Amino acid sequence: MNNRNKRDEQRLKAFARKELDKAQQQEILSFSADTSLLKKNDKLKSDLILRDQILDKKEKPSEKLIDRIDNNQIFVEELEAEITGLITEVFALTDRALIAISALRKVNSRLADQLENSLSLKQQPKKSRTITKKLM
Repeated sequence: MNNRNKRDEQRLKAFARKELDKAQQQEILSFSADTSLLKKNDKLKSDLILRDQILDKKEKPSEKLIDRIDNNQIFVEELEAEITGLITEVFALTDRALIAISALRKVNSRLADQLENSLSLKQQPKKSRTITKKLM
C-alpha cells in the first residue's frame, strides 16, 4: 500500500506541476500581449492627439494619418480580444492546477502547500487603459 501511495503522490505531483507550468506560460503570453497593447495604444493616443491638433487648426488630417489611426485601432481591438482569451485560459489552467493540488493534498499536504504557494499568478481584473472609438 505504501508503494502505491508513493506512485500516486508522484503522479499527482507531476500532474500538478504540469498544470502550474501551463498556467504560468499562459500568464507570460498574456503579459507579453499586454505590453504590446500598451505600446500600440500609446502610438494610437499620440496619433489621435496629432489629429485633434490638426482639426483645431481647421485643417484636414492627411489620409496617411487617418489610415494609421484606423489600423492601430483595429490592431488594439484584436489584441484586446486575444488578451481576453489568454486570461480566460490562465483561469482555466489555474483551476486545473488547484484541482490537482487538492488531490495531492490528500496524499501529501506539505507538498501540496508548497505547490500552491508557488502559484503566484496575480489574476486581478485589469482596468482597461486602451483608447476606444468613442474618442475618435
